[in-house]
Amino acid sequence: MGIKYLWTILTPFCERKPLYGLQGITVAVDLSCWICEAQNISEYQVQPKMYLSLCKASELKYDTIAARNAIQFKGAKPKTDGVKTGKDRTRFHYVLKQCQEMLKYMGLVCLTGKGGAESFCTYLNQEGLVYGCISQDSDCFAYGAQVGSCVGVYDIRKATSSLGFGRNKIIALALLCGTDYSEGVQGLGKDCSLKLFEKYSDEEILDRMRQWRNQPSIFEEFERKLGDKNICKSCDHSGRVQSHNKTGCKTCGTSSGCDFSKYKEERLYQK
Repeated sequence: MGIKYLWTILTPFCERKPLYGLQGITVAVDLSCWICEAQNISEYQVQPKMYLSLCKASELKYDTIAARNAIQFKGAKPKTDGVKTGKDRTRFHYVLKQCQEMLKYMGLVCLTGKGGAESFCTYLNQEGLVYGCISQDSDCFAYGAQVGSCVGVYDIRKATSSLGFGRNKIIALALLCGTDYSEGVQGLGKDCSLKLFEKYSDEEILDRMRQWRNQPSIFEEFERKLGDKNICKSCDHSGRVQSHNKTGCKTCGTSSGCDFSKYKEERLYQK
């Protein structure tokens, strides 16, 4: 599951690291990601044992497949074939079993979690059993992962210390802006969400959001101001915005327009 805008927010804290940089480090890998990548190289009907395409063996024409994939999928979005059927899911589990068997022969451990793979990888990370998680799903941070490695290494601890952006705010971002499974709050984007996060700590944000339902009176005044046409939308003072643009605002002390710099941040927070 992807969380909207999360990778954009975490990009400044991404450290590019080659795979050999993880040598000697134990990591948890979301196996389904590897299988889906292999599917882009070869469809089930052409290569039923697609897990073999993950091996860099000359007899499997690795270079040819890689070049073909680069030409065919460059700049293209993943294909969406509609809703998956029960037969598709059964087949996917069958391929998972084949991959697990191959990895077992290679001396790698495969574990099956009760929930999603990213949540189980995160559990191993939290318990200190692995250094980080390799996953394409950004919700691994919402589950509590500390370090994720995909194209780069994303260390959530750096974002927490720099921005105060921790696990609870990632969960809040998923609720506000949406995920692969929910649209979030209509009209709410990254900037408004980050302004809200600046007001509250990572420990406070979810409790504050619960108050929206438990204490609706807190926001009635906000809604009244946002909908009142006799309150200027530029400075939040009495008067229409058209009138302030022509003759200025007495409260702001201007002769033309408003001193909206003081109210801009508050207005964004109210929205």
